[in-house]
Amino acid sequence: MKRELYEEQQARKKRQGELSDLIKSTHEDIREKGWEAGTAQNPEHLLKYASAMKTLATEMWQTSRHHDDRILWALECTGQFYREGGLVKVLEKNIRREKYAKDGVLPSPESVCAARGDTLDVCQGRRIRLLDVGSCFNPVKTHPLTSALQIEPCAIDLCPAPESISDVETMDWLKSDQVEKFRGSMDVVLMSLVLSYIPTPVLRFRALQHALRSLRYYGLLLLVHTRTQGPRSGEWITEWESVLTSLGCVRYVRQIKRHVVCQAFIKMVPDTEEFARAWDRETLAGVCAKLKITADSK
Repeated sequence: MKRELYEEQQARKKRQGELSDLIKSTHEDIREKGWEAGTAQNPEHLLKYASAMKTLATEMWQTSRHHDDRILWALECTGQFYREGGLVKVLEKNIRREKYAKDGVLPSPESVCAARGDTLDVCQGRRIRLLDVGSCFNPVKTHPLTSALQIEPCAIDLCPAPESISDVETMDWLKSDQVEKFRGSMDVVLMSLVLSYIPTPVLRFRALQHALRSLRYYGLLLLVHTRTQGPRSGEWITEWESVLTSLGCVRYVRQIKRHVVCQAFIKMVPDTEEFARAWDRETLAGVCAKLKITADSK
């Protein structure tokens, strides 16, 4: 029995190594060729990549005793923000701050409630619109918390896994004309293990821009990264947060788990044309320098 268990574990380890090697080689190829050329390779290879990612997520990582459940974290954070009073507290705090800065006095509870307006409609029964970027098989759709929290998920990926094509929309998140359809319509944008797979800091910055443009005012941006994507000192976490702050967000949650770093940000600035132009005026060299990862120096 012990020998059979050992052989099973070794076969599983070998299979996981083969899948991981396929993922890593694809990322290295994209880094060498650039995003456009690297993602325009043989469609059959991209399908193998997507299938490998799904197998790793559902059959390898999820069954590991050291597994960090990224989807569970994202849904619990969404529920706490929209269904358990998190958004209400943020709104009320912001209204009080703005009123005090303008008039020098704190507003009454009645005026705070009136000022909250339609922003709370999602807390009062409307379904939560969640966009899962880079999701090759849409795990949010089948999670039990999704129906419990009344979440309406939409998944997009460059190449969906073959068996998940009907659940995932094929889309290149880095192309502005393709993501324009989501502008200002999403309550939550989730990017789990996405930014570290994008080959350059400039493109990571663009991905964040597109995420914020897709969010409603006071929407929630959820990011999940591997802990090993930056130096062990963890300074990169603070630097990434400073980039989101410069784009008009405030940090809502930071949680460091065994293998991943989970971050939640609230979009605190309306999506006006003036604000969109301000993003384009950012000094990209300085901002993007903060979005570097370890793989950039290889």
